[in-house]
Amino acid sequence: MLLSRLSISARFLLVLAVGLVFQAGLSAVSLVNLRQSMVADRVTEVRHLVDVACSIVAFYHDEAARGAMTDQAARKAAAEAARAPAMTEQLAALDHGGRRLWNGRTPPRLRPATAAEAATWREAFAEAVADGDA
Repeated sequence: MLLSRLSISARFLLVLAVGLVFQAGLSAVSLVNLRQSMVADRVTEVRHLVDVACSIVAFYHDEAARGAMTDQAARKAAAEAARAPAMTEQLAALDHGGRRLWNGRTPPRLRPATAAEAATWREAFAEAVADGDA
């Protein structure tokens, strides 16, 4: 009834306005989903970078434990390696199915860590950060 009283141009504008509101709502939902996806990707990237940093610290910890380096030298080398700007590009280790991949291969020293090893690495890294070495 109400639509029959409107002129043709008013009906056309009404359809156009409804379409515009629908498009704006759809765009808003898409932007919210995009933001959530970007935040999730960033969290995953940071998690992988922390895994790489823990692997670096573990490597230098093992070197110091073998006696190949002094403890202080190993801490300094680990801090420098973890701080390297190219680390994010060259050491991009991605976790797929519990494995860490390095250019499609699984490197021997980036094996999945046991809970005890991971705790030791995190403690060593936290200690290095607290000492100002990292």
